[in-house]
Amino acid sequence: MYFDKLSCKKATLLATKRSEQGLSLKEKLQLWYHYQLCHVCKIWENQSAALDKLLASTLSSMKEDRKLSDEHKSEIKKALKKEQ
Repeated sequence: MYFDKLSCKKATLLATKRSEQGLSLKEKLQLWYHYQLCHVCKIWENQSAALDKLLASTLSSMKEDRKLSDEHKSEIKKALKKEQ
């Protein structure tokens, strides 16, 4: 079976595509073959995946931190009533 030689740029695009929507069998084989020749791109994919997880974790924790407690909500309501 013949594999088209992928450039590192194309390999990183396929790695990104794999994480977002998946690859066809041909693309999977091409990426696997590229990784046999280029360990740097495999390292990049692993680092990219780690950054994605870290970013998702950070964003989800930021959403939770932004919620007001019931106590704070009642304090705001009292302050607004005083201003009226």
